[in-house]
Amino acid sequence: MPALLATRDTGRVSGVGLVMVSMNSYAEFEVIPMQSYRERREWIDDQRSR
Repeated sequence: MPALLATRDTGRVSGVGLVMVSMNSYAEFEVIPMQSYRERREWIDDQRSR
């Protein structure tokens, strides 16, 4: 039983973490003024490399 609870809790925490990251990235991307496609791609790559 503890194993099932641990697996379920871990999956839930991971899911919440992914959602938070996605929401944060989306919010940050929306704040950036729309520029050329290449500039947006460079900004995204820069954020990932950090």
